[in-house]
Amino acid sequence: MNLKDSSDEGPWKHWQHPRFTQRTNSQITSAWINRQRTCVWDRLTLSEIGTGITFFQVPIMGHCPYTSQGRQEAYFKSATDTSMVKPEVFPPPQCLLMDRLSFTFAKETPEREVYAVAERCVARFRLDEKFVLKAPMISMQTEQTVDAPIRICNFCQACFAAVLQCPGCGAREFRFAAGNAQPGRRFFLELAFPIYIAPLQQFGVELLTSGPTYRPSEPVQLWCQLDGDHDASIS
Repeated sequence: MNLKDSSDEGPWKHWQHPRFTQRTNSQITSAWINRQRTCVWDRLTLSEIGTGITFFQVPIMGHCPYTSQGRQEAYFKSATDTSMVKPEVFPPPQCLLMDRLSFTFAKETPEREVYAVAERCVARFRLDEKFVLKAPMISMQTEQTVDAPIRICNFCQACFAAVLQCPGCGAREFRFAAGNAQPGRRFFLELAFPIYIAPLQQFGVELLTSGPTYRPSEPVQLWCQLDGDHDASIS
């Protein structure tokens, strides 16, 4: 019996065509992956600063244990509160090459309260079961911000941050999220080496405090932002 070489004939012959063999993995993935410079964010409203403050745990429409009254009430997060759609992970193909960690206080927070919190908190970044980054908030670089991190496109209604052009339709006309407090003082840490967060890889940001629980005069709105190159599917 004369067996023919499967490389000459058969169902796999069409894969030898140049339009398949000459394409690289980067060319294939670039056709359905959108990469842009942006950030992921999470906002908590804290009536007390104690142990167990964790960001990125509660996704959109998830029940948030932190409220302005400090009680466990039925408060559900929206896109103005967080960019997460799953708790502590990016759904595939989303991933992030993070090069900056920042914390931003609402503009109405008194300067005295801002530094009272910053002096008590140590931030640490967790990747899987390992804490790969740890720094006192008060030791970070600081600046006064003038723009809200959450913007809404006037055309496609997409929510975005850290850029002036809508990632969905490319428009530059936007408005600030209604009812979203304008952020003020920001503490940030520029990373010497970026940290890669892969799809479905667990991560989180925790605030550790020292001494007794601190209760500010008014509830403190605090954002945590992870800046870097973000990959997402093209819808």
